[in-house]
Amino acid sequence: MQSASSSKSNEDHTVALLYPPPSDPTQPYSSIPSLTGFLRKRGMRVVQRDFAIDLLNRILSPDKLRIAYELANRRLAEPNDDRSYRERFFAIAGLSEFVISNIERAKDVMRTDDFYDMRCYRWASSIIKMGCELASLPYYPAVYTPCEYRTGRKLTYGSLKEMVLDSRDNLFRRPFLEELTPLIDLEDPDLIGISVTYGDQIVPAFLLAWLIRTTAPGIHICMGGPMISSMAEYILREPRMFEFADSYVVGEGETALLGLTNAIRAGQALCDIPNVIFREEERVQHGPLWRIEDAADLTFPDYAGLDLSSYLSPEPVLLLSSSRGCYYGKCAFCNVSMHTKGRYRKMQKGKLASALRTYQDEIGARRFFFCDDAFPKGSMDEVVKLVKTERHDITWAAEARFEKNLTAEYVQALAEGGCRQLVFGLESTSQRVLDLMNKDNSPERDLEIIMRCHDSGIQVNIQSFIGFPTESEDEAKGTVEFLKENEDMIASIGFGTFGLYEDTPVFNEPERFELRNVRRRGADAMIPLYDFDRLSGMSEQRLKETYRSSTEVLSKIYDSRMEYLGCPTGAHPLLHFTKYNPEQMSKRWKKTDKPRGKIDPSLPRETFIKASEILLSSETRKAHEFPHIALHTVTGKRYRLTYEEQRMLELFDKGKAVEKAVAEWIDEREPSNEDATHVTLRAYLIVKEFIEKGLLVAVG
Repeated sequence: MQSASSSKSNEDHTVALLYPPPSDPTQPYSSIPSLTGFLRKRGMRVVQRDFAIDLLNRILSPDKLRIAYELANRRLAEPNDDRSYRERFFAIAGLSEFVISNIERAKDVMRTDDFYDMRCYRWASSIIKMGCELASLPYYPAVYTPCEYRTGRKLTYGSLKEMVLDSRDNLFRRPFLEELTPLIDLEDPDLIGISVTYGDQIVPAFLLAWLIRTTAPGIHICMGGPMISSMAEYILREPRMFEFADSYVVGEGETALLGLTNAIRAGQALCDIPNVIFREEERVQHGPLWRIEDAADLTFPDYAGLDLSSYLSPEPVLLLSSSRGCYYGKCAFCNVSMHTKGRYRKMQKGKLASALRTYQDEIGARRFFFCDDAFPKGSMDEVVKLVKTERHDITWAAEARFEKNLTAEYVQALAEGGCRQLVFGLESTSQRVLDLMNKDNSPERDLEIIMRCHDSGIQVNIQSFIGFPTESEDEAKGTVEFLKENEDMIASIGFGTFGLYEDTPVFNEPERFELRNVRRRGADAMIPLYDFDRLSGMSEQRLKETYRSSTEVLSKIYDSRMEYLGCPTGAHPLLHFTKYNPEQMSKRWKKTDKPRGKIDPSLPRETFIKASEILLSSETRKAHEFPHIALHTVTGKRYRLTYEEQRMLELFDKGKAVEKAVAEWIDEREPSNEDATHVTLRAYLIVKEFIEKGLLVAVG
């Protein structure tokens, strides 16, 4: 344990709170601002930085992307790199100059009124995503997207240490140092807290901690957040984890962080501080764990000090929560409130409305996403009253349950009170499965509420999954059919498969759900994941096949509605839904998704040429062993082409009659046993699809 310098007065002590990448680049996450608000109300000096957006902006610049391409090209010449790296390189190489030249324009679109033009928005979103791909290319197999960072490696102490020490394995090393050095020199913090919310943040977060440890060893490093809480058991039995940090907070962090800061100021021991795990005299120790904060002490986030203009949105959208835990808290599969141990607490009446007034008056925020595990009716009523009586331009979205009180009259009142989107957990449309899940709802009620929301102008996002224990294939397909049949009333979906998590009824009573042989996946893994055997319902193989086929169908139906830069329930959908009602949004989605080219009845003899707006990911002949990516530079849409398809496109480079191109394409093919009629039909279908996608345009 380090103690603070005795030459400092209390006013000189600083806490720096950092949020690591990746995270939603469209709005600030609330964990760091919430801790900041709590500590500042108690006289602490707090500096907060969102490294997720700071580094995204730094990485997505023409100079940095050009360097990334040069590094990736240099790596291509190395003899040890495998086919999969070359395939990934050639999937982006030919598009890199276009991405680099347009990356600043794409970010500008997200921050200006161009954001509300759906085709312009989709183009910019595509360029930003490709920029992230290019940035992470030299660090293959790592994959970086605006919201994800995947390394492809199992997380253990050993693998984490290797990734932290290997500069080639992490694109964040240099940007971190560029951000950390001025922060530490200017603020001279005594404690740096790092909040880890998502699994994809684990590697960047521990790299950040390691760099602080090695460049400024006198600073106490504390790590917390939901992912650290899920590692509690691992940290308690693995003392080497303290090579990265001096302490870890599990569960809620306000009182823990306040206690840590005071102890470091005074040079006191940490053993009595709740929710803190630390190492002393080579032993892992801790005070009382899983302390729950008092509802009266809960504070709303303090965003002062964050540059809200740095996010990729035309105006700020803030995440807020009026409660801790879930007021229902009975779903058999859910561990979303694990760090609160199922304890539900709601903020005092009036605090939410007061906070909204403050945010609007002080930072001009008018858009809010309420990220309560389930937004309670009392909080809804408070917001609706505020919007109707005082703040008429506020709009909001929230996560909610299909409750009986969502009558037609009440849903209309929500719409009039600024509600523009609700996120519901449908889960399944089988009453038997819903009862086993203990959802306390019915498919009939769910559909009624969806219809009421649609009629009132509230967009809905529907969350569902298949593969719950005992679920049959027919029951799973019933949920998929529901999402297909009601797509006109559903803005977007979340669709997945069942996963088994600790501290859930299914985990604690597997026999009741007809599971057996529940087993941990890797004893040395940091995050506990579990496998199991099913005694009834779909087999794992059949579940994978059903999920794959269902995803293919649903992705085509919901296409543009899912193509938001952050997520279909985040800042960008709320902003779009604020400007356009459901009918207007539907027209915009359909216009974005409709075919760009028309099919003429005289197709066989008509002359076409490859559209000038089309770029191929590689023009290199040696890359022909890999599939090409065709980018439509106007829409930003990318199409994966097989070798057969890319050759067909090449035949139209200088313009050619369809009939002639098809004949040449057939003549070039290797002899096969395939029926000649089928080959010809497939050739014409390829051309037809190219025309619809705008890859080919008619000459004249």
